[in-house]
Amino acid sequence: MYYEKKILFASAALLLAACTSSSDEVKKFAVDFATKVSHNQLDSVRMMYPDAAKCDSLALSFAEDSVKVTETETKGTFSVDFGGGVNAIIVRSEDGKMTVKSSKGLLAYPEEQVKFALGTGWITPELDDLQRQERFADTGFLEQLSKGFLSDLKKQIVIAGISDNRTDYASDWTYGGDFFVSVKNNSQYDINAEDYQVTVYSRIRKKSRVYTSKDIYAGSSVTLDGIFLEYEDYYNWDVEPSFSITLKMTDAEALAKYYVPTGNEYKDYLDGKVNSGNGTNNQAKPAAKGVAQETQYDWLSTRYATYDDIKNMDKGQIRVLKNAIFARHGRRFKDPNLRAYFNSQSWYNPTRDEVPPKEFNKFENYNIKFLLKYE
Repeated sequence: MYYEKKILFASAALLLAACTSSSDEVKKFAVDFATKVSHNQLDSVRMMYPDAAKCDSLALSFAEDSVKVTETETKGTFSVDFGGGVNAIIVRSEDGKMTVKSSKGLLAYPEEQVKFALGTGWITPELDDLQRQERFADTGFLEQLSKGFLSDLKKQIVIAGISDNRTDYASDWTYGGDFFVSVKNNSQYDINAEDYQVTVYSRIRKKSRVYTSKDIYAGSSVTLDGIFLEYEDYYNWDVEPSFSITLKMTDAEALAKYYVPTGNEYKDYLDGKVNSGNGTNNQAKPAAKGVAQETQYDWLSTRYATYDDIKNMDKGQIRVLKNAIFARHGRRFKDPNLRAYFNSQSWYNPTRDEVPPKEFNKFENYNIKFLLKYE
């Protein structure tokens, strides 16, 4: 019995020594790898980390004492923490050969880019460096997301009114006056002064002048300081100047500065690609069987809702609008107010408690999410 225990303890000691030896070897390899990364020795790095050939650049600042090696439950696989949120998986084969299998934090991206990507679901925290790079390489997502955003924003920043203080004459018998422009921001975003421009064109002088812009809070208006316009004589006053407003941003700039992610953008993008492969991405599916027709809400199934559709509605009205999509598909409502309202509609035919998401066409899916933001 004594000898059996002695043999058991000896075996355990040998196993521990072997594990310690392996961990030490992995740490030595990890430190060598990190050193090569920090010195930008990419050719050597790619030999140790074969998949890094797909990476444009790697960066790492570390202290040798901070490197920690932990053996995982998978034999020969080690997790290495370099500190500073950087870690890697290193695999050691039975013959002692080691390679870096994956990493997190070796690829550095601008903080705002990562924040935006996480917010839209373009990347997720569990993705490793190579998976993140593959996602960021899918530029079609960003192009599709930005397409139309600036266009919609332009429709919501408008000239709301023009006033003037024209007099019989200004000076030296030159007729004219100050023209003031009121700008309305119908969007949900606070717009900075540097991002838009109001121009007045004098049809008499055939010259354009630019107003000094002001910041506009969401849903509010500002009046820009007046610009004095001269007229050649009194009889030209019936030739009114023309006014225009432009946004001074590209699609990408507007998206980066003002867009507020919902969290489902990348999923919707992937779903759209799947539908596109089936030839359904660019057209609405026909109304499902049993969907109420000839109602005041039919348009929610045939076009995208915009801010102009709801800018004069309160939250209760927007809630009804969103739930009208479900009501037309026959959904029953537990909320007594919604139930009472839709029961009063002649077209409403409640037949089920839930509507399968696949029954909604692309307009309905978009409009549900859009209206939910304002509800």
